[in-house]
This record gives sequence, structure tokens and C-alpha cells, in this order.
Amino acid sequence: MNMKMRIPLLICGVFLCSFLYAQTAQDQQAGADTDTATSVVPVQLAGLWNGSDRYIYFPVPADKDFSAGLVIILKTFYGWYYDRVAEPASFSDISARSINSVTSSAAENISLQYKIIPVTYLKKKENGNSGAWEIILHYGKNSEVSVPVAVIENSLYLDFILKTDMDGIQPAVVSSLQETVADSNPLSGFWHGTGQSAGIKVSPPVVSDDFISYYITDSAVYRIRYWKTDMDYISASATFTDNNRTFAVLKHIKSAGSVYTCVTGRSLQIRNVEKIAGSLKDYTLDSTKTICVFGKPYLTRTNAFADAASVMKVVTDANARRKPDPKPLFPPDDLNWHWDEINRLEQGNPLIEAVRQRQKEFGAAAGKR
Repeated sequence: MNMKMRIPLLICGVFLCSFLYAQTAQDQQAGADTDTATSVVPVQLAGLWNGSDRYIYFPVPADKDFSAGLVIILKTFYGWYYDRVAEPASFSDISARSINSVTSSAAENISLQYKIIPVTYLKKKENGNSGAWEIILHYGKNSEVSVPVAVIENSLYLDFILKTDMDGIQPAVVSSLQETVADSNPLSGFWHGTGQSAGIKVSPPVVSDDFISYYITDSAVYRIRYWKTDMDYISASATFTDNNRTFAVLKHIKSAGSVYTCVTGRSLQIRNVEKIAGSLKDYTLDSTKTICVFGKPYLTRTNAFADAASVMKVVTDANARRKPDPKPLFPPDDLNWHWDEINRLEQGNPLIEAVRQRQKEFGAAAGKR
């Protein structure tokens, strides 16, 4: 091969390597976090939240007495005693800790960061009363857990899905018969799930190893299982078919600090999709129709403008309560004991008169002490 033929081949090789490198960098960039974590609490999360067994306090921006940390107040002893299990050290300056068999001398110190979970539905409308975030809990130096949450109005949920557009997701190997969803049904389309946490807890909570995403049409609901994987994240689609129709969903989903997949290895074909007739049950949509939550809220916000002092007042007022006395085992009744008859029967009985005399002497001696 002469020099004139080698030069064009060399140039083509350089361009090919450059293209492959650029494509790899693009995939890695697509997998990178679009929003970095911040210590500034979102407005939708700020304030005091009440749950069935705990209060959670996320500091409001105006709370100058509060450092960036989480406050957890457990409702112990069936809700009769509030235990300040987690709080910043500055809280003890505002209200001294009560040391007893429940409350320890030092509270757990859990620092916080927040990361937005972007809703990629192109027709999403802005709504300041709803959103989705990952709350990153730092337990010491070497333990970190991300808890995905969704907020609608003043309710916080752990079980939710987000509407997602597949436009621009590459590589999109989709048949020309791909299903076109109807805009008239707000549930139509692909809804991706998130890793579900056991809650916002004093110790690192358990995050689910898998979750369910949904593709919804006017005639059916398709349940797609995603599970944790150690594969590198790539921005790609995977497909499944039903009656000559092809549906595209996300191959990988990043959630709760892990990567989840719906296929094995490099495959782009989803297997074992569960088809359900009908629609979703026990769900609530936000006003933008892009956040769907299930069941009852995990927490309900009671005060969006709470500061450290008002949080401590909740604890003080609750612990000042006194549990009422239990009901007697035998309810009091208007019984007639017939004391006149008892006294008459005791008269003239030497044994009973001796007992009564000893009782009188004992009482008299006790009164002189």
C-alpha cells in the first residue's frame, strides 16, 4: 500500500475514533446528574411535618438559629412522650434536653442535602406546590442514604411515579407501529418509578432493590419491573411489544443513589411485562398531571414557617400532658353494705371486741409519735 492510500485511511481512522469517543462522552454526560445536591431546603419541603409516629422538621430559610441538619421527634409510649432523637447541637441551647430512660444526653446529628428529581415530560406546567426530590441523609462520615420523596400541596409521599417523555432518548429502536397515546387521558404514557425508602429515620433506612414503572394506554396498564444493577448508566430506551404494537421505556433509571434496569446486559428487549386490564387504583395526581402518588401521605405539613422555637414548643406542650387514670376494674356502684346489721352482729362478741380494742390502742399510739 503506497503513501497516498495510507493518508486517507489514517484520516478516516482518526475521525472514527473521535466519533466513538464523543458518543461515549455523550452517554456518560447523559447519565450524569443534571442537578447537583444543595443544602438549601426547597420551599415545598421547608417546615414542620407530622406523621403517625414522628415529627420531621426541615429548616425554613429564615430560621437563623438552625444549622443544616434534620430534626426527628419520635412519638414514644403510644404518643404520650415526644423524644428528640435527632437534632443539631444548637437545639440544646434553645431548649435543654431532658435526660431520662428515653432521651439520651446527645442527639443524633444527621446532615441534609437535596437534589431535584427532574420531570422530563415536555408538556409539564410549572407548579410551585408540587415536586420530587431526593433527600440525601448523611449519617456520620461513611454512611449516606438517598430517600426519594414527592410533595403535592402539604402532603409528602414515598410511593410515587413520574411521567416521562421518550423523545430524544437514544438509541430508540422502536417499530413504526409504536403506540400513540391519547392526550385526553392524563395517565396515558410512560411513568417511571423510584427506589422506595422505608422512611426518614434515625438510622439509615432500607431502600428497595426493585420498583415498578408503568406504561399506560386507554385499554391497558403495563407493569415493568426495574431492579438494581452494577451496570454503568446509559441514556437508552428498551422496548416491549403487545399485539403488534411496540412501546419504548427507559432502559436505565437512576434513583436513590443507584442504577436500576429493566433488561439484562446489553439487551433492549423487555421480558415478563405484566399486563393489567383497567386503570391504576388509589392514586392522586398533582395539578400538572406529571406526578402520581399512591396511598396515604407519609407526612403532612402542619407549619410551613416553623422555626426552632415553635418546634420545641410542640415537644414541650406534648410532654406536659398527663395520661388520665385508668378506669377501675370494678366500677363504683350504690351498694348497701348494711353497716347497722354488721354493728349489731358484732356487739357482745368477745373476739371482735378484742380486735376493735387493739385497733384503738394502735391508733392512739401512732398519734403520739
